Amino acid sequence: MDKRLLELIDKYVQTSEGMSEQIVDSNLSDLGLDSFAIISLILDIEEAYSIKFPEELLSLEKLSTAKEFEYIIQELQNKAG
Repeated sequence: MDKRLLELIDKYVQTSEGMSEQIVDSNLSDLGLDSFAIISLILDIEEAYSIKFPEELLSLEKLSTAKEFEYIIQELQNKAG
């Protein structure tokens, strides 16, 4: 798992520090991220990775775990070149 992504997610997780292993496999809403936090996280990711999430990917079903975010980031970076 990308360390930078885990650090970004950790800013919004409402659990104890050092929870990286749980962050990777858990549903982000189970870790305390509400829809506002998810939107803020997406904006942070877009800035950090110089990518733009297409509108069709902006749903909690498609972006519910750190693994899903990581996969989409990789796909968007591959498309960008």
